[in-house]
Amino acid sequence: MTPDQYLVPPVPVEPADAQRWQESRRRRRLLEGMWGIDLEHRIRLHFGIVRRMILGPKSKSRNLYRRLVTELSVLYRTPPKVTNRYGGADVLLGPDGMVARAGLWPQMRSVQTYALGVREEAVRVEFDPITRRPAYRQVHADNLVGRSRALDPGVPVELKELRWYEIEGRGRWCFDCLSIEDMDRPYYRIEEVRGDGREGADITRLVLGRDVSGENYPYRWTQGERRGEPFLPYVLYHADIGSQLFDPFAWIELADAALDVAAAWTWWGHLLFKASWPQRYGIDVYVEGMIPEETDGGLRTEVPADASSLIHLRARSGAVNPQVGQWQPSADILNTAQAIGLFERGCSDIAGIDAAHIVRESSDAWSGAALSISRDGKREAQSLYQPQFEPRDIELMEKSAALVNLAEVTSSPLPEEGYRISTRRSV
Repeated sequence: MTPDQYLVPPVPVEPADAQRWQESRRRRRLLEGMWGIDLEHRIRLHFGIVRRMILGPKSKSRNLYRRLVTELSVLYRTPPKVTNRYGGADVLLGPDGMVARAGLWPQMRSVQTYALGVREEAVRVEFDPITRRPAYRQVHADNLVGRSRALDPGVPVELKELRWYEIEGRGRWCFDCLSIEDMDRPYYRIEEVRGDGREGADITRLVLGRDVSGENYPYRWTQGERRGEPFLPYVLYHADIGSQLFDPFAWIELADAALDVAAAWTWWGHLLFKASWPQRYGIDVYVEGMIPEETDGGLRTEVPADASSLIHLRARSGAVNPQVGQWQPSADILNTAQAIGLFERGCSDIAGIDAAHIVRESSDAWSGAALSISRDGKREAQSLYQPQFEPRDIELMEKSAALVNLAEVTSSPLPEEGYRISTRRSV
């Protein structure tokens, strides 16, 4: 089974969305440390099944993709300062406000990492009646299907989120389906996903206890010109603003290169542990002290040996000119490490990182130490991504305020417009 066949669970989506989900899930595995199956598949493509058997354990010690994505995700290392030009939002934005107590800004570090690595990441905001404040939940792009307007392709008007629900003591996959494409008839439905991957029954009333579509749609603005208009309780963050809602295949070369780099270091580990000392040979001699051992292939004999072993050899009966010798080490591990390091460094160009900003965590040019991005490079990344993330941050504040107003838990309504990010210095 190849990694691309891991589309779990089977769900009723268009082929293009299924392909997008497969690539997005590969990126998530690279970011979350679950990419062993992807690396194994890549190693077998490079070396074949027979040679793969002699390589030994695969090396996941070098994850170029996660390293560079994490290094570039610097926008929220310091919480941004959010203000409102109308005032009256301290209960939401203050040091002990609802947003701070909900832990949004620390969570946004992860949001940016996934937004860059998977290319999109959503945040769903709901009002929690227990804590009496907004609650924020990350939603990965490989659990979303959506549509947008042609004139505003980056902002969804319809989203379906794949979620796991515990209903009547039984867990099942469902779609949260929300749409404001028709502003007069918005809907929020929960649809079960059947085992065969087809759409199942509408179980909204079973889960929520009531109908929440049409006039009962729960997410609406309460102020200004937008008063009464519905909105989606999601904010979709993009790594790049383009002409489509999802852009899952950008940086695919970097994701592939990360697997190539890890496969190369797996090969280097094989050379280090098994091929970095001289290979010995013998003519008309045999090794004393062989130990018989039962294996799946039958009885075999072996003797433990490594570079420090003293092996006893005896001439075979009738041998005229027994010989013992050695060849030079079959691999130069220092040159190999340098070559892999040069290849790894070149891959950073795919992410649009100036080579001048790539530094190695060692002054030794022969070192295989991991690559990092300099402080200047991080500042450049921050200035690049700031204009793309700030409008979404402001949208998230506006929707948070609207949900608080709908819950009527404050002495006076919170402003739903006028939010701005005034400072952001993370590096």
